[in-house]
Amino acid sequence: VELREREEVVRELGLLKGWIQDTQGLLLSPTADLDNLLTDLETAHGGMQSHRQNLEQIADRQQMKYQDLNATLPSEIGTQLAEVTLALGSAEDQ
Repeated sequence: VELREREEVVRELGLLKGWIQDTQGLLLSPTADLDNLLTDLETAHGGMQSHRQNLEQIADRQQMKYQDLNATLPSEIGTQLAEVTLALGSAEDQ
């Protein structure tokens, strides 16, 4: 059960990473159509807020779970959470 739960967390974080990479690609790709770019950026900004909340929920859920078990957060999950948090912050800054 524990392994399946960890795999689900890693899958969720992978989806967030994929979305962040797609969004950063959008930000870095030049386009001649500024109206479409503006619309895409507004959509991306709204998505970032949603994904930020999702990331916080995942982190909180994992911290509570392992705290209830009197255990430390597994390093592979902690590392993934840190990577996604940094990537999301970088995308927000861009």
